[in-house]
Amino acid sequence: MQLLDPASIAIDRELQAILGELEEVYRELNEARDRAKSGPGQEPAESFDLIVDAVHDSAALEGLARTRRETLSQVEALLKAEKERRPLTLTEVQALYKAYLRVGEWVSQGHPPGPDTARALHGILLPGGTYNPPGEWRRENNVITRGTWMTPVFSEVPTLMDRFGQLLAAHIEDQNPVVLGAWAHHTFVQIHPFMDANGRIGRLMGDHLLYDRRCSPAILSVSQQDQYYSALEGADQGDLQPLIRMVAAACRETAQRQISEYARRSRRSMEWAEAFAQKSQEHLRQKEERVYRTWRRVFEDVREAFELAAEALGRVGEIQVQFRRYPILEFDAWRSLCRGGRTGGNWFFTLSFLRGTKFLLFVFSFGRHFVEPQDPEEDRGEFTPALVIARQLPPGPRVRLGYGSFGTAFPRLRELYHNDRRLCARLTYASEERWDRIVVEPSDVDRVVREFFEDVLREDFDLRPTG
Repeated sequence: MQLLDPASIAIDRELQAILGELEEVYRELNEARDRAKSGPGQEPAESFDLIVDAVHDSAALEGLARTRRETLSQVEALLKAEKERRPLTLTEVQALYKAYLRVGEWVSQGHPPGPDTARALHGILLPGGTYNPPGEWRRENNVITRGTWMTPVFSEVPTLMDRFGQLLAAHIEDQNPVVLGAWAHHTFVQIHPFMDANGRIGRLMGDHLLYDRRCSPAILSVSQQDQYYSALEGADQGDLQPLIRMVAAACRETAQRQISEYARRSRRSMEWAEAFAQKSQEHLRQKEERVYRTWRRVFEDVREAFELAAEALGRVGEIQVQFRRYPILEFDAWRSLCRGGRTGGNWFFTLSFLRGTKFLLFVFSFGRHFVEPQDPEEDRGEFTPALVIARQLPPGPRVRLGYGSFGTAFPRLRELYHNDRRLCARLTYASEERWDRIVVEPSDVDRVVREFFEDVLREDFDLRPTG
């Protein structure tokens, strides 16, 4: 028997056009694989329905399976037994399923098809060795009951399989994978190196080669059984084009099915991600609302303390002290202000001091806590709200947040902030050029307010409050 060299296979223009169109389909398939960070080696294990179909049709072509439902039932029984770690005597259908998974493993490992993989597949499909030991070439002649092809005598099988492996290796990179897959499929069946399972192994060999070249498997439907065997007989006579057309059509159908599956997975992944993101956003919003409610309750007390102190001092008459309140920011505005950094034009309240021609204006604004390098780690929370004091500087309406270095000791309270359950005050000592921080108990708010007013009156108006 002389094996056909794949390089000599005749391809007419129509078939060339079909193969060219299939290359475009494969380009789309491989883009989908890359986006999904998957590949041909993973698909036998990932594409359960596709492999069940491949198993069913391949087994049905040999009369080993009737309905897809029965095939699915056998595969599920196998998976259940493996999950429960129960021993199971494999049916031919279950063995074929395991063989498809092994092909995927080989592709992932970069192990191409050849005589050694054929032996291994035979050992998986027929572990009992009905005719001869698993994985060994046949030791007697056999006859193909369908068609007119006469299989070579058993003594030629080792030489023919060696030649088969050489031709496959020689053309695996330069020949069209669909053409070479059809050739490998047919040539293996022609040699018929085993007494049984040659058809199943031949189809697995073809699919192994297709997967190895980043193509899709050719699932030849049992509904095309007569056409399939007719194409094999035509190939026996030297015309492989009908078989190549069948393989190309099956590959195209499988590839388009895989593209749709990847798209479905992507949509499902996006739906999951979007649902998770929405849930996370809801959780984050709830967390922010809890922080906001806590802040509002605490700082309403703070504002009231400043207002009461301003009213008391305003009655003295020597210095006019005016307190002006503004609407408290609602949650959405506060949230936007916090996320916007140090910007925002919504004031919590203002305090003005006037004596003669001297005028001071302090603006207390509500926003995000400004983290300084000296701040302890626990004060670096994402949603730590703060009441920040800004002083209007002469001559215009410009407002400067914080104090920086003004050359004189300004009110020690630069920022009052709420962190979890603690109320903290950041203090500044201009003479020592450093920040400091104290934790303020709720009962100490009046003390903090008093220190602010004492600093303003002492440093700016040369007054020394007592008591």
